Amino acid sequence: MTTAKKLKSPKMSGTTTSRDVESLINQGRAEGEDRLRQAGLLLEEIDIDQIDEEHFVRDRIAHDEDAFHELRSSIYASGQKTPIEVTVISDPDEPLRYGLVSGWRRLHAIREIFCETRDPGFATINARVLQHDVSSALVALAIENEVRKGISPFERALFIRRTVEAGAFASVDQAILSMYGQASAAKQSKIRTLVRL
Repeated sequence: MTTAKKLKSPKMSGTTTSRDVESLINQGRAEGEDRLRQAGLLLEEIDIDQIDEEHFVRDRIAHDEDAFHELRSSIYASGQKTPIEVTVISDPDEPLRYGLVSGWRRLHAIREIFCETRDPGFATINARVLQHDVSSALVALAIENEVRKGISPFERALFIRRTVEAGAFASVDQAILSMYGQASAAKQSKIRTLVRL
């Protein structure tokens, strides 16, 4: 016959006050939010002026105006459906600043709408705040853009070259393996050839 294990309750002082209980609840809430944030499962509303879109190297060159206007109209009519991804780039003792990892078009659409309408509903943007260094941010950007269509082989090659020049990766081969490691050998070879051109 098995017996159920008794759950341990947190140690409290001899006298438990409502303030002690509230403190424990708040501590648990903060730890839970931190875990969700680190896993990218917590959405935050961020002021659009706190986001630096140029902090990381971008991989797109071409800008499809028709597709952008469709996205902008959709966000204006129905709101933002997909969050952007950012990482904190400010030092702890400075005002909070974020570097944009992915969602350049969404951020620009919302900024344009806010500039034209001054509607406070478009002064902020929904974002996942993840912990990224330069290399992991560029890998996340490459993965997101591979899911979407429209990235040309030339843009991939230029992106690889820029990431190596920026010091995010030690070599072209390391950058290709990190960002396009799941691609076929032929696709990787094509990118490598274009980078060398």
